[in-house]
Amino acid sequence: VFNALIEQICEGMAFSDAMEKQGSAFPELLINMVRSAETSGTLDITLAKMGGYYERQNRLNKKISSSLIYPKMLTVILAIAVVFIVAVIVPQFEPVFAMMDKLPAPTQFLLDLSDLIKSYWYVIAAVIALVVIAGKMIVRIPAVRMSIDKTKLHTPLFGKLLRVIYTSRFANTLSSLYSGGIPITTALAVGRHTIGNLYIDSQFDAVIEHLRAGESLSAAISEVDGLEKKLSSVIMVGEESGNLDEMLINVSERMNYESEAAIDKLVTLIEPVLIILMAAIVGFIMVSVMLPIIQLYSTIEQSSYM
Repeated sequence: VFNALIEQICEGMAFSDAMEKQGSAFPELLINMVRSAETSGTLDITLAKMGGYYERQNRLNKKISSSLIYPKMLTVILAIAVVFIVAVIVPQFEPVFAMMDKLPAPTQFLLDLSDLIKSYWYVIAAVIALVVIAGKMIVRIPAVRMSIDKTKLHTPLFGKLLRVIYTSRFANTLSSLYSGGIPITTALAVGRHTIGNLYIDSQFDAVIEHLRAGESLSAAISEVDGLEKKLSSVIMVGEESGNLDEMLINVSERMNYESEAAIDKLVTLIEPVLIILMAAIVGFIMVSVMLPIIQLYSTIEQSSYM
């Protein structure tokens, strides 16, 4: 890629055009910023600013990835524990259960599940793999993905935190583009794709149309479902004071801090949910195993008195 860049620049091609020729090697945001900087003669300042922008985005993405390690580990441990208990531990109690005429419904369900896993584990594994593959393919369908993205935004507790993260991404991109001299409609057209939510992205066609019709940016942004109202309020202050670029930088820095706090809260909420789920499943298994044993001892005790 860099050899091709050097060759094309030496042939007289503009840096931004050479970057664009490399396909998907460089993001559209960076190419637009470089093109604007070439016109204004501020390439060094713009590249330093974009370096900081991508560093913040990378830090945020790494924080999300590292924060989800523990919930993922809990999920894997839960799955392994359930399979081990049902397939290995529960069958050890079958001789005891065979002494009873009728088993409690939870115990019978557990035994049936144990027999199913032992007899058809390969079929179950194949079905799970097919479901995962099919799920990934279905999620790629735009209509399905849009529906999922919309649902995520309106989920209790988690939706609020996700809106903060999406607003932070958009505010970062918009402030970098606008302060770099990119026209606001172009900045919106580029920035919408960095949010990471197709439902929010789909609403920006109407936002751009409202801007072209003479409506203010703050009024147009306030209609977007999925972005924090704080963003449109700060933009309105910037429009009235004539310091929109400065206000966008301030709100992006503030939203960066809030998005990191939102990620911490998101993980804090996920962990107890998984732990409660694990406790409920293991508790159900223990109760299912203990119920017939308690009934058996009760029957023996009653027969001894007789």
